[in-house]
Amino acid sequence: MDILVTGECGYTGCVLVPLLQAKETVDTATGLDTFSTGSPRNLLGACIRSDSNVEFQRDDVHDYSNVEHATQGVDTITPLEEVTGVSSTYDRKDERLLVDSVSDEHLRGTALRISTNYGYTPGVGFHFPISQLTYRTATDQPLTERGDGTNRRPFIHVGDAARAPKQTACNPDTWSDIMYNIGWDEEKTRVSDTAEIICKTTSIDIDITCIERMYNEKVN
Repeated sequence: MDILVTGECGYTGCVLVPLLQAKETVDTATGLDTFSTGSPRNLLGACIRSDSNVEFQRDDVHDYSNVEHATQGVDTITPLEEVTGVSSTYDRKDERLLVDSVSDEHLRGTALRISTNYGYTPGVGFHFPISQLTYRTATDQPLTERGDGTNRRPFIHVGDAARAPKQTACNPDTWSDIMYNIGWDEEKTRVSDTAEIICKTTSIDIDITCIERMYNEKVN
């Protein structure tokens, strides 16, 4: 099986690629990335060797010719290039396109709505709430949160988040539905409580300030 991963050097991609490399059924895992927010250095954990089954292609997924070339001979595509931040979980055009195409039986696919990631990876992203709050706490910057602090987010460790696209890519027949939410209610936590846990864990006392949201602004 040949798999194409877009955004493989990013926060989740650099965890997913080693999982794919370890699968005996995966012949080649090809990465398509601009390296604008990540570096191949993030994939050191994948044990990249000259005889490795991991390949790189530095291109932009928004360029049709690049995508056409990268997808030749590929069995499965795992797009991760835009799985970041709250805004990407709302009204995703690629998700709607997938649902429409699968419904029309033009292709087979699975849409994953993954909860907000946390945890260390070589491609750590400070746009995620826990990473951002931890960074601001460690650098003695004020903690700010849009809303009144009572809004809740479903969190999932990045290691668990990476296993979901690995399973859909390697075992597509076990996923009968088109769309899945990846996470669970027990991990739904108020952002203000998350900030307090970070302060307690780091033994740093810092004030938490809530900022009023803009009209119609979506907060997960």
